[in-house]
Amino acid sequence: MKREIKAILQPFLVPKVLDALHEIPGIPAVTVSETRTFHLDGGHYQQVVQSKLEVIVPVELLAPVIEAIQSHGGTGRPDEGFIVVIPVESVLPTAR
Repeated sequence: MKREIKAILQPFLVPKVLDALHEIPGIPAVTVSETRTFHLDGGHYQQVVQSKLEVIVPVELLAPVIEAIQSHGGTGRPDEGFIVVIPVESVLPTAR
């Protein structure tokens, strides 16, 4: 069984998280993309540029990956990021 982990992070923390993930044996490719988040602030939406990290891992690696993201990807301020874990039914190659 596999899980997809998505994390929204401050862009300056991505290198630290990637370094921590690199230390975990068996981590496959990690996708990082720029994303725009809109926060309601005083009745108006404020746009914030953040990074989205995505990785699919076996269940055995779930805890160490989450620990690495939390240890190296948090600023200590609320609402500056989060982690989502999603069950993955299957992973298929794009080529046959």
